[in-house]
Amino acid sequence: MKPGVALRHSILVMDRSNNRLQLRPDADHIFYIMARCRGLAGDGVGAYENLKRAIDLEPRNRAAARQDADFAALAARYPEIHDLLALERSVSGRM
Repeated sequence: MKPGVALRHSILVMDRSNNRLQLRPDADHIFYIMARCRGLAGDGVGAYENLKRAIDLEPRNRAAARQDADFAALAARYPEIHDLLALERSVSGRM
């Protein structure tokens, strides 16, 4: 997908996801999708906040994001996302 098309698609998905969150504010999968879209749109803070919420609601989202190529690219670009994805490993490594 071309960058301009991908950005327009991400904006459309974010708009629809915001509407769905109004109906289901505890829908972790929507926060996960929002995180990816915000990151791909260049909003690192929004990506971090949404991914953190997705992980808070469903801890397995951390492992899913680690396996997701989009989040790998975002983690390389945004240190806060990198740290969020690495957090569980460092905590479990101490035990």
